[in-house]
Amino acid sequence: ESSLAKTQLSFDLRDISHESVLTFFLQSLPPLIFASVGLIGTGVLLDKWQCDTFYARIHEALMLTPALLGLKGNIEMTFASRLTTLAHLGKMDSKENCVSILGSNMALVQIQAIIVSYFATLDLVLYKFLAALRQLIHVG
Repeated sequence: ESSLAKTQLSFDLRDISHESVLTFFLQSLPPLIFASVGLIGTGVLLDKWQCDTFYARIHEALMLTPALLGLKGNIEMTFASRLTTLAHLGKMDSKENCVSILGSNMALVQIQAIIVSYFATLDLVLYKFLAALRQLIHVG
């Protein structure tokens, strides 16, 4: 027996539910509406905050905000993907494993967020430096 067969969960075609297009649509609609409302709300808040002192003084922050929000979403989705994969493999069946896996994955998410923030800040500093250098060259 191959090692591949040992790691895969077996299933029977009778276990697969056949859902209609209407059922699929009705199950998919609430998360899509929720995500759309969230995106619209984010746009409204960003429009309101673009005149705030922070964004008025640091113009580059307005450019970085959508990018950082997108990266945050990517980090959250990789976290969710790891957890669902582990759940499907049966690694999160016991409470001890679940707590250990959640703790280590939360730590990984924090490290990823710190690294992404570091590179975004480095990008902003480099942009400011190049803008100041360009202004110095044109003035000088």
